[in-house]
Amino acid sequence: MTDSLLDRVLVIDPATDSLVTTVPVGDEPNGLAVTPDGGRVLVVNRDSDSVSVIETATHTVVATVAVGDLPRDVAVLPDGSRAYVTNDNSNSVSVIDTATLAVTGTVSVGRGPNGITVTADGAAVTADGTRVYVAAGADGRIWWIDTATESVLGFLAVGGRPFRVGAGPPAVIRVAIDVKPGSFPNCFNLDGHGVIPVALLGAGDFDVVSIDPGSLLFDGLRVRVRGQRGPLCSF
Repeated sequence: MTDSLLDRVLVIDPATDSLVTTVPVGDEPNGLAVTPDGGRVLVVNRDSDSVSVIETATHTVVATVAVGDLPRDVAVLPDGSRAYVTNDNSNSVSVIDTATLAVTGTVSVGRGPNGITVTADGAAVTADGTRVYVAAGADGRIWWIDTATESVLGFLAVGGRPFRVGAGPPAVIRVAIDVKPGSFPNCFNLDGHGVIPVALLGAGDFDVVSIDPGSLLFDGLRVRVRGQRGPLCSF
């Protein structure tokens, strides 16, 4: 929990509802995010234009990363590889490599970006974070960033002054498939390391061409896209 008045982070034990310790950080700490492994906490220091990185095992600041002007919020990818920080006055998002704790890029967005969340094409938290959504209060828009290219994909004008943004649970569509098309019986081993060809079967109200191969899962396994003449999916 950030304490913006006393420039510190409060560490609270939820089992006992008691204060464990406090960690001094930069000026006017605002948003924070915990890495997926729970090993570190990234704290945005609004008036210091920086992010404090706290090691949870020792409750100490191990690094301070300079970002843009008036940072507000931070979000970490589900794989923990990168963090994204909104910079209110810079109208940008700073990208931090969590391994090197260095800023590796800056993405320009709308005016006055504040809240931010990481999502995987319609899901709040899944195995891969493919998009970052940013609430830009000064221009009344929600912007989204492609994490693969670190570029803006588009925006939605919502009016007013959006400040925080969140994402709901994943939308799952179950589809019919033909495993090893043209063969019978269709036996396979999910523990194997080979390639299993699969054909998605469309219907009158279901256009398979509109499916993003990157969103497909097969018994929990992520799909890899192959092929030079079009999207060929393999597992």
